[in-house]
Amino acid sequence: MDENGKNAHIFASMKSVAPRIQLCQTKRHRTITFMYFVTVGCSSVRVCKKAFTQLHAVSASKVRFIGEQLASGCAAPRPTVRGTHSTRYNRCLEQLVSGVKEISECFPQRTLITHEHAILIEITYIQN
Repeated sequence: MDENGKNAHIFASMKSVAPRIQLCQTKRHRTITFMYFVTVGCSSVRVCKKAFTQLHAVSASKVRFIGEQLASGCAAPRPTVRGTHSTRYNRCLEQLVSGVKEISECFPQRTLITHEHAILIEITYIQN
């Protein structure tokens, strides 16, 4: 199963609910909690978070990441961008790279020719 399919399955197996208990002395209260389900046969069985992560062979941070998406109200998990370079904002355009290559080919190229004990430098010019 690919990464997006696995995320969609985990997303569908989690359910967000309001917390039942709030402590009075805390400064910040939880706004949401999750229930985790595993399908056995034709029925869904509620399990703890540790069992959920071990049965699906994912880390707790993956479950937390998908839980954040579920809590924000997303209808489906965001597609994964692992292995893609979508964050390369400073990447040069291909036209710019080809222009620089054309300019660099106009300059003389230096090649090294080695003999037994002497190094001779031969300068070759590119003819247009």
